[in-house]
Amino acid sequence: NQTFRDKVANERTEQDRTGFSPRAGLVYQPLSFLALYGNVAASFRPNTGFDSASRPFAPETGFAYEVGAKLDLFDGLSVTAAAFHIEKENVLTTDPADFFFQIAAGAVRSQGFDVSLVGQVTPEFRVIGGYAFIDAAVTRDEVLRVGSPLLNIPRHSGSLLGIYEVQAGDWKGFGIGGGFRAVGSRLGDSGVESFRLPGYVLTDALAYYRYENLRFGLNVDNIFDETYYERSYNTFWVGVGEPRRVTVSMTARF
Repeated sequence: NQTFRDKVANERTEQDRTGFSPRAGLVYQPLSFLALYGNVAASFRPNTGFDSASRPFAPETGFAYEVGAKLDLFDGLSVTAAAFHIEKENVLTTDPADFFFQIAAGAVRSQGFDVSLVGQVTPEFRVIGGYAFIDAAVTRDEVLRVGSPLLNIPRHSGSLLGIYEVQAGDWKGFGIGGGFRAVGSRLGDSGVESFRLPGYVLTDALAYYRYENLRFGLNVDNIFDETYYERSYNTFWVGVGEPRRVTVSMTARF
């Protein structure tokens, strides 16, 4: 149950919404190193707030399905690939006529695929990486143009991190690594589609030392202190990403 009260008009609005969110999945393993899977799911999420006319939003509903495969290599390295299709209704986005408010887009669709790589290449070297392609667009709406890309969603994104850890000798427990995060260009405003946020690539590095139950770590994110724009709400409200960040840590395990 959601209740909204407009103090100016002295009006009170209540709405009751009930949703059913079933889901199902299936995994088939034809070979010891290969697994195939598929799943379907329905979603339901209440939308809070109200539009510029003080009307509460209908809940967001959706339906999604995914098919994929997981391949285990070299007794420690896994590759996963999946294709997906998601349809949603009443997704909140910035009102192109008044950026102080939001509107519920009639219907949107996201589809694409992703590939991930994680695990040990050798006893000393491990990798974590992934790539995603997403085609997200408005499919039905009275305000937004049908076919318009969705706000802040890049078609291409990916990351890769490699870590090397010494396994023997005086330097045993010492590790060093580096990688990058890449995000493609994205739509910066809804409705008029007047600008796009530029893509960016960030470089990160880390080092650590493990001794018995202690771990000392040093992380440097965005090494080159790149200026980038993480997300946007409209032409006048664009979020700048974090500058270079250095983190020193110590953890103990008991």
